[in-house]
Amino acid sequence: MHPIFIITYAAFAAMVTLLFSFLVRVVRKDTALPGGRIIPVPIVEVALVLVLVAASLYFSPPKLAWAFAINALIIGLGWLLMSRHGVLLKPLLGIPWNPLRTLATAFWISLALCPLAGFLVVINQYLCKTLELPSEGQSLHDILLHSNDFPLLAKVIVLSIIIAPAAEEFLVRAVVQSALRQYMNASAAIILTSILFSALHLTPSVFLPLMFNGIVFGIAFERKGSLPFNILIHSCSNVLFIIVTFAERFYGQPGTLPGLG
Repeated sequence: MHPIFIITYAAFAAMVTLLFSFLVRVVRKDTALPGGRIIPVPIVEVALVLVLVAASLYFSPPKLAWAFAINALIIGLGWLLMSRHGVLLKPLLGIPWNPLRTLATAFWISLALCPLAGFLVVINQYLCKTLELPSEGQSLHDILLHSNDFPLLAKVIVLSIIIAPAAEEFLVRAVVQSALRQYMNASAAIILTSILFSALHLTPSVFLPLMFNGIVFGIAFERKGSLPFNILIHSCSNVLFIIVTFAERFYGQPGTLPGLG
């Protein structure tokens, strides 16, 4: 085997080991999660917002313009909940380190997710086949894989790496996860939020990998309390997915990453 492959596999193994140890520590009862943030938003209001968002996603026509509109709706609803209860957004806008280190850390985390997320994709596809659940990919993935319309591709990329990560992290992590912390400990809030995060995508074929990604995103937010940092991790994950999709398109290699989150 060529040395470069040995180095690559060793690096991935090290990243997976570190990520796994991080997840093990976080679910231990005696492990505190510094930086946790609790906001006083009633759970009933959070549930109503999630139902409205889910209904908007489910009943919206498969058009890109609607995807932009729904993300704007998500940001607006999150902002409404926070402003209604006097929650300030400014404390969430800081970054944990200098910009370069923050970006590098976000990219490292998203890269470390790849092997386990790819493994979960295989399990998820097997379960979908066994349980006869719909396993078709997301429409955005289909556009990236087959469309030759450059303006359309550009809009999908902007939606995937800027708008959707910002909207989802704002609502799911800054609002929902922080509100759930009123009623449960950090680990339970992270897991429940990650399940909701995955379910809102309405795509059974990538439920498990998206839930796993959601857990890691939730841990990052609980530890650092930084919305920009979470958006960067989410964006980098989607960038890697786009790269793999284009590799599949131009070189015929099958993708191994979960769908766009």
